[in-house]
Amino acid sequence: MSQQEIPGNQRNQTWINKQPSTEKSTDKMDFQALEDSAWVYVKNVANYLEISTHQARRLMKKGAIISEKPAGAWRARKKDVLAYQQSVRRPRPD
Repeated sequence: MSQQEIPGNQRNQTWINKQPSTEKSTDKMDFQALEDSAWVYVKNVANYLEISTHQARRLMKKGAIISEKPAGAWRARKKDVLAYQQSVRRPRPD
């Protein structure tokens, strides 16, 4: 079957039916279970501090949370995120 004969939704079906990755998703990472020296990304920081990813990225850029951007993605160590949380003294509801 050539590309022209396949209706659009069948052609896109290959993306839908791909097997999910076996890697552990960092989106659902259990922040508390991580080691203090573990690297966490903007989305994890935002989820833990209950702020938007935009706000988390701004905090990281300004240096409020010690972080780095090695390969295009902002990341910080868990201990630095916890230190920032303690400095603002906003209790996190559990």
